[in-house]
Amino acid sequence: MAGQVGWEFLLGPRATLGDMTDRVFQTWQHQDLFEVVNSNFFIRPDRTAKQGQEISVSTENLKELLAIYREQLGPLKSFHVVEEKIFRNRNRLFSRRGNVYASYKLQAEFAKAPAVIRLYLDLYGSWRVHHFIIKSSALSPCLSQVDWQLCSARQARRNTPQRIVAMRQKIQTLRQCVACDLSFLDFRKMDLAGVNFARANLTGTNFNQANLQSADLRQTKLRRAQFKAANLQGANLAETTGAGAIFYQADLQNANLKQARFPRANFEKANLQGSNLDRSDLEEANFYQADLHHAHLNQTSLFRADFRQARMTRTQLNGANLQCASLGGAAALRVQINGALMDGMVLPNQAINLPTTLARRRDVVLRC
Repeated sequence: MAGQVGWEFLLGPRATLGDMTDRVFQTWQHQDLFEVVNSNFFIRPDRTAKQGQEISVSTENLKELLAIYREQLGPLKSFHVVEEKIFRNRNRLFSRRGNVYASYKLQAEFAKAPAVIRLYLDLYGSWRVHHFIIKSSALSPCLSQVDWQLCSARQARRNTPQRIVAMRQKIQTLRQCVACDLSFLDFRKMDLAGVNFARANLTGTNFNQANLQSADLRQTKLRRAQFKAANLQGANLAETTGAGAIFYQADLQNANLKQARFPRANFEKANLQGSNLDRSDLEEANFYQADLHHAHLNQTSLFRADFRQARMTRTQLNGANLQCASLGGAAALRVQINGALMDGMVLPNQAINLPTTLARRRDVVLRC
């Protein structure tokens, strides 16, 4: 902690909690909010950028989003504390004493709907708001996400809960929504087999356990979309972009993912038998215990990809970039791997069965 601490430190964050919630959630005015937040409130990690990069949130965007919170929730009427945690970060690299933090879960009643608030505070001489997240059925899904400050005002106003219900009914009836904005919507466990979502914005959309067999998802935006245990057999995901998408335990048999961009995506325990991922960007993707039997990954970028304990019988990896990839414990029989870049690849002899003669490029710079 830098400088002198005030009475807030001696009495704890509860002493200022009521004042903070009033100033932030009653008026929803940016002037009141900016007086109680710290500088980190305006910096959010951009999860589509390279690791470690950050972007600043503009004041104008925050003003617009606060106005939408006011429209959809109204002023705060009352709240009670459900959970309180106070802890100290003892990382002495940055501070001799360490910083003090507090987090609260609040059950709140707004004028238009109930909500759950997650409020995060830190102490730099006085308690300041580091971040907050509000979950409510009255809010647009984009405003209920962790990085709500990255929402666009147009998106938050457009995707209201009422419109979402109407769109779900429309999709189930017409079986198509080409080039639609369906970002952050919830389609869990829905039957969407054969639906045409081509060129749609599906950023952050939840398709967990949904049936998307033979669905058309060509050229869609799937950043941080969720497909846990979803049925994507025969689905067309060609030329999609989906950094950080989650396909945990998804069934992607015979799916088309050619020229897709899924860096840091999670395919753990997914069924990718017979799928086509040729010429795709799958850098740092997770294929732990995935089934890649007869899958095509020719000329695919798999830098730092994790294939530990994956099943890779007859998998095609011709011309792929496997630099720094991990195949420890993978069962790889009759793999085609000619012309692949393999510098720095983790390949323990006792744990993998690959051809004894491997083409290896030595004219590249190792990037591990």
